[in-house]
Amino acid sequence: MTNFDDYCKKIDEQIEEGARLFKIHDEDLCMLCGAHGEDKKSLFINCWYNIKEAVPEVLDLSRVEEFKNRGYYLRICKSCRAELLVYLERWRNHMISRRGLPMDHDGNLEDFRDEANIPMRVFGGLKMMTEEEYNKEKGKC
Repeated sequence: MTNFDDYCKKIDEQIEEGARLFKIHDEDLCMLCGAHGEDKKSLFINCWYNIKEAVPEVLDLSRVEEFKNRGYYLRICKSCRAELLVYLERWRNHMISRRGLPMDHDGNLEDFRDEANIPMRVFGGLKMMTEEEYNKEKGKC
């Protein structure tokens, strides 16, 4: 089996596991912090990217018939939702601060550092790095 075949098999297993866990999950349990009780909220994320790379707890719903086009799912408490909104606000503010800066069609900022000549995919986006930055990131894998 090739690495690609192994990757596809792993993804397929994650999808099957997501469908299985969705059917048996406790709707009163926050899938992130573990708080248990009523009034949990459903969070769906669908941006055509494997969200499990960033949030391993999400369930892929592509094999759950009634939600197959909704993407990924988390059941979260109000505190986790509030914290998510804090990060979404920070993300939004950071991203709109880039308006007008030189970038490509994918939103990658032009990196004018001559030494930043190593392209690296980070969560599906391209980041140009120096050799030092690359070695530091490579060590995290």
